[in-house]
Amino acid sequence: MRIIFRIITIISVVSFFAIAWLIGVIIVQTNSVDTLATEKKEFDSIFRSIDKTNGGVDWAYFVQEGKNKFDKIYIARVLAKNQLNLRFPIVEHVSASLHIVNQNGINKSFVMISRGQFIANSSKNQIIKIKFDEAKAEYFNCSKSNDVSIEAIYFNSVGRLISKLKKSKKIIIEAEVYHNGYQIMQFDVGGFKWGN
Repeated sequence: MRIIFRIITIISVVSFFAIAWLIGVIIVQTNSVDTLATEKKEFDSIFRSIDKTNGGVDWAYFVQEGKNKFDKIYIARVLAKNQLNLRFPIVEHVSASLHIVNQNGINKSFVMISRGQFIANSSKNQIIKIKFDEAKAEYFNCSKSNDVSIEAIYFNSVGRLISKLKKSKKIIIEAEVYHNGYQIMQFDVGGFKWGN
């Protein structure tokens, strides 16, 4: 009888700690997911609001406050002249935009589409073509980032891109979109200024 009582006691104690550990894991994961979701929401809201503020194709410049009021996020954005005709998941005209962002002294650049998904992930880069004015097309490595939605793809060679943009009047970007093949995005980039 004592042996059975001890076994039941041990099982109860082990079960208690296992349940406590499981609850702790769930809380930590929930907090991590909530934090990532909040950061993504904040990031997306910045760029969604930007896209609504300027319907033209010229460069638009913005300054946003970062996590504290002393952090500034500098943003330049230009809309594509053309729309993409995606067939999947639904037939829809999709707009594209090119963004240059400086936060904490670090430049980032990415292309964003209003719907759809670029072919790339954190472990596999996508090579995209960019034609600057009448020059021969150049290849740029791009990748996904954890801090932005799936509709965006980041340039790995930001300095090179910014340097080329400053000297160009128009560019054509060709990138692969999930289930829609290679898509062409045309941008008027003349007059681009970036001192960051």
